[in-house]
Amino acid sequence: MESRYNVTLKKSEETRLDQVFMEHCDDSYQIHLHQFLLLAFKKGLLSNSCPLQAVLNVFNQAADKTGTLSKNRFYFGINLLARLLYPEHPSPIDGMLTAMLAEKEGALGKTPVQDELTLQLLQAPVIRVLENCEEGAQRIFTTYLNENVKSKRVVVGWKEIAARGKGLIARNFLRYVRASGLVPGLMNIEGLQDTLAAVLVFPT
Repeated sequence: MESRYNVTLKKSEETRLDQVFMEHCDDSYQIHLHQFLLLAFKKGLLSNSCPLQAVLNVFNQAADKTGTLSKNRFYFGINLLARLLYPEHPSPIDGMLTAMLAEKEGALGKTPVQDELTLQLLQAPVIRVLENCEEGAQRIFTTYLNENVKSKRVVVGWKEIAARGKGLIARNFLRYVRASGLVPGLMNIEGLQDTLAAVLVFPT
């Protein structure tokens, strides 16, 4: 069954990817989820279009029944990730390999500290909780978008909001914190003022 996970690579590409695999696998020559996620951080592969949960889904598709990646399955996972990151590229794996094999590591070098807490956080149940929180935040944002508030229904969905970089006006943000009981339940009005001052973008 491992043959279905084979990916055809150039000799030079395979040599470099072998090196990446060996740098991240354990003593049994297997890559676990947290190692795969740390690799994604290290190589700067995570973004709004490729969040943690998307990398988790790729890992789950490629992993065996024990939840790990052998070398062939690692190559297969990289190929799946390439299709996700470069869907319009005529050869997604080429763009992926350029990113994977580049000497420059991580977006601005922001790789998590590899301590016990990080290993606990980079587990599937935690990532699923974060995914649910993100989806909830998107629903709240969509509900309180000014166009949707005025129409009293959703006329602009999240995909359009994200694509156009639309933001909330302060009045609607205040409506949300009041309706949800954040003020005065979890913070006082002074704390809210400090929060608004920190996050609002003012026209220049």
